[in-house]
Amino acid sequence: MFRSVLAVVALAAVALADDQADFAALRGKIQSALASFDPAFVQKIQELGKNLDLSRNQKIAQIKEAVAALPADQQEKAQKFMDFGLQKEQEMITLAKSLIPDFSADTQAVLNNIVSAYENGADTPTKTLVEQIKTIINGASDAVKAELKAAKSGLVDKVKDFAKSMIPAN
Repeated sequence: MFRSVLAVVALAAVALADDQADFAALRGKIQSALASFDPAFVQKIQELGKNLDLSRNQKIAQIKEAVAALPADQQEKAQKFMDFGLQKEQEMITLAKSLIPDFSADTQAVLNNIVSAYENGADTPTKTLVEQIKTIINGASDAVKAELKAAKSGLVDKVKDFAKSMIPAN
C-alpha cells in the first residue's frame, strides 16, 4: 500500500543517508509516480499515512476505495503502486525474520515479539501498535538492548541493500 511505500522510503532515507545518489533515485521514482496521479488522490493517501487512529487494514480499504474512484486511466498504475507497497512491506517482514536467528535467544524472543505484533496488528490502530512495539523494546533487558545497539551497523547495511533493491530499472 502507499503508506508502506512511504514508510519504506523513510527507512531507505535513513539507511541510504550516506548514499544520496541511490536514495535520490528511489525518491525520484516514487515522486514521479505520485505526480502522475490526481492531486486530491495523493493528498488522501498522505492523510491516511499520517492517521495513526486507523489500522493497516482500514488504511488499505480506504486506499482501495480511493484507487477505484480514480479516472480509469490512472487506476491500473495506482493498483500496481499499491501492490508494490504491499509486496515491499512483506519483503521487509521476511528480511526481519531472516535476521532474527543471528541473535541470542533473549534478543530473538524480543525480535519475534516485535515481528509478531506487527504481523498480527493489521486490525490494530497504528498508534496502539507503535505503543505495543515501544513497550516490547522498553521491556527488554539491558543485555538485549546492548546486543541490538551493537548490531545496528550491520542491520543498517542490510536495510541499505533492501532499499537499493527497491529502485526499479525504469
